[in-house]
Amino acid sequence: MVMLGFCRDPLVRELHKLGYSLIPLPEARTSPGDCFARQGKELFRLGTLANLFAAGKNPEPEIARDIEAADLTITKSATLDSGLGLAMLTQWLGQARAEISGKLNKSAKFSFELRDVKKDAIDIQPLDEFLVSGSLNLEGPTVRQMLDGDDVYVTTSVLKARSLVVSTSKGTLVDGKVEMPEIAGLGASGDASLKITTEGDQGLVFEANKPLVFGFQAVQLCFQNGAYRSLRVERSKLQLMSGEGLSTSAAAAETGWLCDRIGSTFPRFAAAPQT
Repeated sequence: MVMLGFCRDPLVRELHKLGYSLIPLPEARTSPGDCFARQGKELFRLGTLANLFAAGKNPEPEIARDIEAADLTITKSATLDSGLGLAMLTQWLGQARAEISGKLNKSAKFSFELRDVKKDAIDIQPLDEFLVSGSLNLEGPTVRQMLDGDDVYVTTSVLKARSLVVSTSKGTLVDGKVEMPEIAGLGASGDASLKITTEGDQGLVFEANKPLVFGFQAVQLCFQNGAYRSLRVERSKLQLMSGEGLSTSAAAAETGWLCDRIGSTFPRFAAAPQT
């Protein structure tokens, strides 16, 4: 469930093609209906639709949970050189880093495989209807300015997985058996915890007590003078141009998807601005 910051990888390309932005350290809290403000590649968490908007005659859209992610046909990365693989792997070792790192074969090449991938999602139509009849639930000017600048996005779908397997197809990945107690508090993952075990001598299994989100779709909210106008849901034809996002302002104007604005690298999450 560590995500992959290299745009040529087939898994990353597949996720970007489907409109998903990557989460650097997967977490349990990201959900459909979350709102983000964007400044360049930096994202600010603004809370949920219910935090930002008071419901009118149309209710907040319901979240369909644990859908089979049938559209994600690639769930395994390419083989990575040991340096990059180890750098990514150590993000997940956390408190167990010192104990496990001595058992890793530093010359092994890695691949990452997501297992039991599920999707949570909300539909566009009820989201649109909720925003049409709702009203802003804010007093401060900062978020209002971001809305009027069309810099706010709402999450419509997330991909999540309960386990990640790190493996090598040649040689030995782990020297000896690894059996760790559950480690709580994975970065921004709320109350999620993680157990680490070995799968033979060629695999290391990270298994969470709840599915962790590793990618999310988000579409643009269009406002004018504090009033909702529409959702921006069309995508640019120029997909995955680079890790830097769309290369021209004209191309960026063709898309309302956050993944195209940010590119195939990780967004940076920052503290929300004061309202």
